[in-house]
Amino acid sequence: MKKRKQNNKLVLFTIFAVILTIIALIATSGTYAKYTGSIDSTTATATVAKWEVIVNDKNLGSTENFSLDLFNSIKDTDGYEVDENVDTGLIAPGTSGSFDITIENKSQVDINYAINLTKDSASADIPIKFAVKKGTADVSEYVSIDDANWNTLINSNNELDSVGKASGTKKTTIKILWKWDYEVDETQDSKDTVLGSYGTGSAPQYIVTASVVATQID
Repeated sequence: MKKRKQNNKLVLFTIFAVILTIIALIATSGTYAKYTGSIDSTTATATVAKWEVIVNDKNLGSTENFSLDLFNSIKDTDGYEVDENVDTGLIAPGTSGSFDITIENKSQVDINYAINLTKDSASADIPIKFAVKKGTADVSEYVSIDDANWNTLINSNNELDSVGKASGTKKTTIKILWKWDYEVDETQDSKDTVLGSYGTGSAPQYIVTASVVATQID
């Protein structure tokens, strides 16, 4: 009798467990019956814009230096005629000259460029002045530049458009002009005379370096 009661309890427990399982399945059936799906996008690709700036046929990123022939063509005070009163290749009061720096932006971004002339610390204190003129206009035009625009050194800034723009300036030529004034005042005449009176000693030299720095415009 006692054993039958235990069997009955086991049967009831089993039936109860089955009923709970059915109820749980019914309760969760909605979770497994919902619609689902997924989709992926196409591939997105970004291309890096090219950076290439050419200075006098030299790439800005090159280890080579561009040539600075600033004093290779020495003119008279008028900035036009070769100075026949001074030996070839030498400078003196009343001489002048020029040099072109051509900058071409082959980049796919707009750039800002700066030209700087730096006098070497070993350079003699020769009163040479510089001016900047855009384009390849005749050197003789230097006489029309206002005195206020002549400086002991140059720091010139400007912009060039990217190569991809249908219009705009992508290439420019900067003419750097220099001169050693013939007549300023008696004080300067005395200083000039001292510079030239080196006798058999070492001749004073004017040593200058030009640098071109290009920067992407944000």
